[in-house]
Amino acid sequence: MKKTQMKRHLTPTVPDTCLMGNYGAALVMTRLSAQALVRPVAADTDIGIDLYCETIVGAHPHLHFWVQVKAGKQCEVDSQKRYASAKFSTEKIRYWERQPVPVFAALVPTQWPPNEEPDIHIIDITTQALFNPFSGKQKTHTLRSDDCWPAGSLDAVKNFGAPELLVGDCGAGLYI
Repeated sequence: MKKTQMKRHLTPTVPDTCLMGNYGAALVMTRLSAQALVRPVAADTDIGIDLYCETIVGAHPHLHFWVQVKAGKQCEVDSQKRYASAKFSTEKIRYWERQPVPVFAALVPTQWPPNEEPDIHIIDITTQALFNPFSGKQKTHTLRSDDCWPAGSLDAVKNFGAPELLVGDCGAGLYI
């Protein structure tokens, strides 16, 4: 066997799904980083949360929230591109319901490889779970986005963590 053939067999194959997940998490992290401290979950410890985040208010750390990122074909966008949805296992939703901080899903619908930056659709999982309890009889639930961060615009991201949304609002924002 030639050396070049041997090297090819000794290197791992990286599936597109891995690259899409990496791209999606990095894109969400980039958009949030101007408004929050964002810490990626360490490799091989992801059990349904990809990013640990902490809002910044007046140059001070404020409230924590967590983000699960889904990218690529896992995300379905409506024909008018206003909403996106994705399936989540009941087991994961139950896990997120028990968390001490709000949990959001960021949907990054993109073709692979991406030829333009996609919109990011946000699902407020905690609020949806509080106001619409999920049946344990189903294995999965399809959740629809509450908010959208259009590509090229940081205004929607700024409003996501705005101080007036941090207390008492049940919209797509932090409401503790």
